[in-house]
Amino acid sequence: MLNENIRKLRKSKGLSQEELAIKLNVVRQKTTKNHLDKVNPEGKGFQQKTRFANFYNLPELMSVFKEVADIQTADMLNLPVTKANYETVVCKPSEMQKDMVSSLADRADAVRGGAVDPSVDNMLLITNDGRKLALDQRLLNPMLPDFEGSKVNVCAGNIYRIWEDTKEKRLTQLVFCDLSTPKNDGTFSVYNDLRDKLIDRGIPEEEIAFVHDANNETQKKELFAKVRRGKIRVLLGSTPRMGAGTNVQDKLIALHDLDCPWRPRDLEQRSGRIIRQGNQNPEVQIYRYVTEGTFDSYLYQMVENKQRFISQVFTSKSPARVMQEIDDAVLSYNCWKGKARLILPARNMKYSQPFSACI
Repeated sequence: MLNENIRKLRKSKGLSQEELAIKLNVVRQKTTKNHLDKVNPEGKGFQQKTRFANFYNLPELMSVFKEVADIQTADMLNLPVTKANYETVVCKPSEMQKDMVSSLADRADAVRGGAVDPSVDNMLLITNDGRKLALDQRLLNPMLPDFEGSKVNVCAGNIYRIWEDTKEKRLTQLVFCDLSTPKNDGTFSVYNDLRDKLIDRGIPEEEIAFVHDANNETQKKELFAKVRRGKIRVLLGSTPRMGAGTNVQDKLIALHDLDCPWRPRDLEQRSGRIIRQGNQNPEVQIYRYVTEGTFDSYLYQMVENKQRFISQVFTSKSPARVMQEIDDAVLSYNCWKGKARLILPARNMKYSQPFSACI
């Protein structure tokens, strides 16, 4: 299949075999590779990965790439979309969250020292627990109390305020959260908790919906139509369920990111639901909620760095001459130690690199 595609490319460009070989060799001349040992996703061992590390002479490299690709960016299209105002809402962690971040650092210490079998605990599991802890401490222990200053409570307050202020126009809002999606088994879910908080504040239950309630395309179209009319004014969903293909922008006035996805394109897909042609509002608000001193800060910084790399390559302007690829988004042992130091300096730990190196 690859050889057939190469033959088609060579024929369409009128290239000889020798000319095509020269162009392919350009890529080899403009990149370097690293060989890294990575923990298996299942945590049962290591696997070696080879990945591009540095890219050189990018303007020339992109000129070769553009022979087979048509790149159209937002600044080139200049579409008439609504203006977005971004606001980062920083929430203070509870004392319990601070202690639990410290325990995650201790787990990382045990993993690094080989004191625990990788199938029992590893950095992937610790990273996942770190994301849950940043969202709500009850995701790690449902018996813990509901912290008044948590992201969920702060978000509920903002949603209700906007709902009340835009009641006459029946403007709508989206809430994105990839973790703790709705459950019907009685276990704790951020979705159910946020909905209950909004209902307690005075928002009618029929004006709140989960995109997960739509089990097929017909139900999804009906749900989206209700949002466009303002019948449903608060819609909650995850990036896979409410990302690409979700056209509910007509009355959208605010978007809330309760957690941060792994990939820059997911964050862009979220924003694209509200920064979109057809939105009746000239300006909208995008809130991003961060729990201070938790995994949130690392993850948003990592996604920002990756997006910066992508934006410098896929641009209408000439790209930078040299750029470095960003590594996989698994939080390292030293980052957890640094994060614990940031929150609990009195623990008197030893660190091999400062926290700033993690972000």
